[in-house]
Amino acid sequence: MSTISIRPYQPSDYPAVFAILREADVYYESIDSEHMMNHVQKTYPGSILVAVRHGTIIGTVSIEPGRIPLIFRLAVKESERKKHIGTTLMHAAERQLHALGYTEVHLVRKDDREDLGQFYTKLGYTEGHEYRWHYKDLTL
Repeated sequence: MSTISIRPYQPSDYPAVFAILREADVYYESIDSEHMMNHVQKTYPGSILVAVRHGTIIGTVSIEPGRIPLIFRLAVKESERKKHIGTTLMHAAERQLHALGYTEVHLVRKDDREDLGQFYTKLGYTEGHEYRWHYKDLTL
């Protein structure tokens, strides 16, 4: 396996990141649009990370430093899965949050993605039981 590098997202990365998020079935227009991702990158540099091999983006993950530090939007190209890229991205996100002073991190995944639940458990995460995610469409 050749070396991968993890770096902050750049606006020119959007087409590749969009394709990876769609392929992984985690794309959500209101937060993953090109406009929003570029806005987040500009406002919170380093909060979107990409994994790169031979100049090609093969994975992405986002962090949300705030009152509750979150890791979300982990996605790896299907052809690159099972090669420790997701693990590498998760560790990079954890290191970034730890460097900001956080002592724990939370993550979000779709209910129906038991495979991701198992992956996160292998990385040492405990499944939460107290809360359920809710949202409101502000365009209505």
